[in-house]
Formats: sequence, C-alpha cells, structure tokens
Amino acid sequence: MDGTRSSTTTLSEKDSVSQTSSHFSASSLSYLAADAVVARPAAGESIYHPAPDGGRQAWLVVLGTSLAFFSSWGVLNAYGAFQAYYSTGLLKSASTSTITLIGSMQLFVIYGVGPLVGKITDAYGVAVVMPLGSSLVVLSLLLLSFCQQDQVYQVFLAHGVLFGLGSACVFTPSFTCVGQHFSSRRSYALSIAGAAASLGGMLFPIILQQLITKIGFPWAVRTIALCTIPCLATSCLTVKTWLPPSRDLSLRSAVDFRGFRSLNYALAAVGSFLVFLVIFIPFFFINTYGYAHGVQPEISGYLVTIINAFTIPARIIPGLLADYFGVLPVLVPSILMTGVLVLGMWTFSTGAAAIFAFACLYGLLSGSFTVLLPSYIAQIVPRESFGARLGSVYMAAAIANLIGPTVAGSFFADSSVISQSEFNRLIIFTGLSMSGGGVFFGAAHLLDVRRSSSLKVDAADTDSDSEKNARTM
Repeated sequence: MDGTRSSTTTLSEKDSVSQTSSHFSASSLSYLAADAVVARPAAGESIYHPAPDGGRQAWLVVLGTSLAFFSSWGVLNAYGAFQAYYSTGLLKSASTSTITLIGSMQLFVIYGVGPLVGKITDAYGVAVVMPLGSSLVVLSLLLLSFCQQDQVYQVFLAHGVLFGLGSACVFTPSFTCVGQHFSSRRSYALSIAGAAASLGGMLFPIILQQLITKIGFPWAVRTIALCTIPCLATSCLTVKTWLPPSRDLSLRSAVDFRGFRSLNYALAAVGSFLVFLVIFIPFFFINTYGYAHGVQPEISGYLVTIINAFTIPARIIPGLLADYFGVLPVLVPSILMTGVLVLGMWTFSTGAAAIFAFACLYGLLSGSFTVLLPSYIAQIVPRESFGARLGSVYMAAAIANLIGPTVAGSFFADSSVISQSEFNRLIIFTGLSMSGGGVFFGAAHLLDVRRSSSLKVDAADTDSDSEKNARTM
C-alpha cells in the first residue's frame, strides 16, 4: 500500500486545472467511477493516487463496510419482522399504512440524506461521520426499546427518522471508501458488502422472533443494539479513505439533474424510480401475508429471513456475471422476471409451501438491483459527474421508497383483519411497477446497443478510409 501511495504522477498544468476541477465538483461517490482518483492539489499541482485494488488496508475497508451494512441495512431489511409485531402488539391500534410509513421513512432518509453525507465525507473524511452515524444507530434502537404502547410518534421518530439518519451516516461513507480502494475488483468488493446487509436481514428477524416471546420486545431490541455495537466499532476503526479530505463543502454538486438530457440516463432514472417504488414491499409485508394465510406466527416470522438469505447469492453472483456480460444484460432479465414472479406466483401463493417458495425466488431475483444500479450509472455518465448524478437517482429513490410502501399499506382497511382481495391490490401494484421498471431499463439497453453498433460502424468506415488514403499515397 505504501508503495502504491508513493507512486504518483504529476500532471501537466492544463491537466492539473481539469482534474482539480473534477475532484472538487463531484461528490465522494464519484470515486466508484474512476480507476485512478485525484488527490488534493499541493503547490498548484494535481497528483494521481491509483486505487490499490487490493491489499491489507483495502480488504480491511471491505470488512468494515460489511459490518456497517450488516448493522444498518441488516436491521432495515428486517423491518418486515418489526412491522408484523407492530401491527399485532406495540402499535396494534394504528393503521397498516401508518406502520408501513415508519419503514418507508427509514429508506427515504437513507437515500435522501446520502448525497449530503457524501459531500461531508468528501470534505472532512470519515473520522467524524462514521462515529456519529454509529452512535445514532445504537441510540435509535435503545430509544425504540423504551417506546410506549400505541405511541406512533415515538416509534416513528426513533425507528423511522433517527435510525434512518444514523444508517445514512454509516452506509454512505463506507460505501464510498470501498470505491476509493478498488477499481477492477470494485463490483466484487461491493457485492461482499451487500451480502453482509442480507446476512443482517436474515439474522435479525430470527433474533427478534425468538426473544420477543422470551424476554419481551424492549429487551429483544436492546439485544439487537448490543449486537451492532462491536460491528460498528470495528467499522469506525477499519473504514479509511484512500484520499485526503478536500475541505470543500459546497453542496451544489451533491446532485446533478443535467443527466436527464441524456436519454439512456433518463430511462435508467425512471426505471429506478419504478423499481424502488415497490422493491421493498415484499420485505415489509411477507410476514404479515404468511400470518394472514394461516401460517403459524412462529413460522411466518421467518419469511423475511428467507428473502434476505436468498439475496446473498443474488448480490454476489450477478456482480461477477456483469463483469463478463455487461450490467444491463444481467439486470434487465432479473427485474422483468421479478415482476412476472410477483404477478404470476405471489397472487396464487396461499399455502405455506408456496409462500416460502415465493420468498426464496423473490430474494434470488431481486437482490441484484441495488448492487448493479451504481455500476450502470458509472458506465453512462462522465467520471467527474458520476457522484452527483447517482445522487440524483438516489434522491428520486428516496421519494419512491417513501411513496411505494405507504401506498401499499393504504390498500388495507384494518391491520388486524386483512383479506386476500386487499393483498391482491398490493401484489398487482408491486408487479406492474416492477415490470414497468424492467421495461425502461430494457429500453436503455436497446439504446446502448444501438449506439454501440453505430460507433463500431463509424470506426470501421474510418479505418476503411484510412486504408484507402494510405494506398493512394
């Protein structure tokens, strides 16, 4: 690592101005799009620090990021278990849409605040942001354990707002640091971290399910908080930036909506909105669905665990396939098949075996989306604007995640008595939106293929003209 850090290259004066501008105008997520990143200039010069793409420190960052994802996204992915308990216990007098809004708010805050946290990380590093986020995650869970019966606002503030804010302060910096340390192996490194989020979503529902009946909900949540403390502490010690902080806190470059002038970016952004609108709905409602169809509570409580378990290979294998076949040739079929699965299988899954089979397949097909989306955006936007334009997509995702599950919850008139017809409305909404997102990504893929073919034809014509000119000479 030291050898890599010392092997720097001084740019020409012209390149220095260009590279310095790109570094200070893009958010910290832009490091995911660059094979070599630019350090803070000294004495009027810009210096390249190539990503180490491995080594002890880089893999320690992956370890810390995995633990951060486990403690933040792992708990969030387990919200279906929380929602099932809220609807029958802590918040049983609240409507389903109100309870769902708590989970939606977590997603809204994570994606909405993420670009701003990225800029703060870019300016000051992770030394402040990571410990702050870790403290907020633990504090929010402890406050949740003290929430009173039927006090929705307490649960909303603790579990929805505060936990979402803490998760954003943990997720974004660690995600960024992996991008700084890896170039050619970046997708693989991020897939490992994404799998850790699924692992948390698999384990935390089990912990909650087992402990609620033995020691009660408050101590079950405190146990989860205790589990996150060593993980987050390790993250704070191991997640390091590869570059020095920029000391520039201009928030204007946190998002960039100029990307919508590009058709393939606009198609991907709309497709992302439609997918994010519904992708977490099965995570939120699958436990409730199983219980409503006669599956015993001690068994239905593991349905969200099943989904998360099968997203683990879905986050790793597609990342490897995308390196060989391209991102959209892997992503588009998975989204479309997920939509077909929801419409064709979930609708008719009324027995325990069918419901568990749906949970397995949904996790397997849907898990690749959040991992592959940043990789595709990185391919179609300029390197210096990647962070801001991915931030724009995530801002739209924040709105989608707030709207989608809340709309799904509004389909139910009474959280204590839920009919199949009410679930059918939720299923149709989920399946159509997911399929629509796949269509938009498919259109983006066709556009990319057409442009690629056009470039190849132009290149062939240029080569042919060059050969003719050479023969003439």
